[in-house]
Amino acid sequence: GGEHPAQLDVDIKIGDFQVDNQMFKRGLYHFPVLLSSQEATRGQKSEELINVKMIFNLSEGTFYSQDFKLRCQPMTLNVEDVLFYKLQEYLTIFTAPVKGGTEESHTTVNPIPENVILATESASQLIFFNKVSIEEISLQVSAHASLKLFVGLEDSKINLSKFENQAVWSTWYSFGHRLSMHYL
Repeated sequence: GGEHPAQLDVDIKIGDFQVDNQMFKRGLYHFPVLLSSQEATRGQKSEELINVKMIFNLSEGTFYSQDFKLRCQPMTLNVEDVLFYKLQEYLTIFTAPVKGGTEESHTTVNPIPENVILATESASQLIFFNKVSIEEISLQVSAHASLKLFVGLEDSKINLSKFENQAVWSTWYSFGHRLSMHYL
C-alpha cells in the first residue's frame, strides 16, 4: 500500500535583533548599527520582529517544501558604500587560494569555468512551493555613498509590497530572479 506523506510545520519567531557594524570604532563609517527594529516597535513585545512559517511534507524519508510565509515588523536599514567595499575586499582575501598549499590548480584539472559549473548545478536542483508569501515589508532607510560627491538619504520610508506565488516550480536562481524583479 501507499504511504501518506507526513507533514512538518516549522515556525521560526525572532523577537528582536540588531546587526552592529563592529568596524564603526575605527571612525571610517557613519553608522554603528546596520539593521534593527524601528524605535516605534521596540516597546511592543506582543509581536515578533520576524516570523517565518514553513510547511514540509515527508515522503519516503525525503522532505519536500510545500508552503513558505515570511512576515516582518518595520525595520531600520543603514547602508554605506565604504563598508560594502571593505567587506568585499575582506571576502576576496578570505576566498583567495593559499599559495604554496597542497591544493592542485583547478585550471589543469577542470577546464570548465567555475561559474559555468555553479550555474549548471543550480539549474539541476529544482524547488517546489505550493505557496510562497512574503508580507509587505516596511523599511526606514538611511544610505550614504561617496562617489564624486557625497550622496545621502536619511530616514526615508520604503514599503516593499506583498509577494505571493502559487505552484512555484523553479531553480533557486530563477526564484531569486523572480523576487528581485518583483522588488526592483
